[in-house]
Amino acid sequence: MATGAVATALCRPDLLTKSWVGGLLFFVYYSLFLTGLEWSAPGYVQRVWNLDALSGLVLFHMPLEELLFAAAFGLYWSGVYEHFTWRRPTLPGAQ
Repeated sequence: MATGAVATALCRPDLLTKSWVGGLLFFVYYSLFLTGLEWSAPGYVQRVWNLDALSGLVLFHMPLEELLFAAAFGLYWSGVYEHFTWRRPTLPGAQ
């Protein structure tokens, strides 16, 4: 997904801001989801995720790879529709 986000930015530089906003928003959303999951079922992430297969880096009870996934997914997914339909973002009042 990170490669797709880079490809979108190179091919459609007009979607760069939208991609960064989407990446940040989904990162925050996913972090809140994992925090709520850990809050409602303490130790759930450690029991369900195969942490031995990951890097072992954990930030606030969340595996680093999950946070990187959230950022990459948001960066990529936010511009998919406009990229594949070749629609351009329009400014309010523009013809």
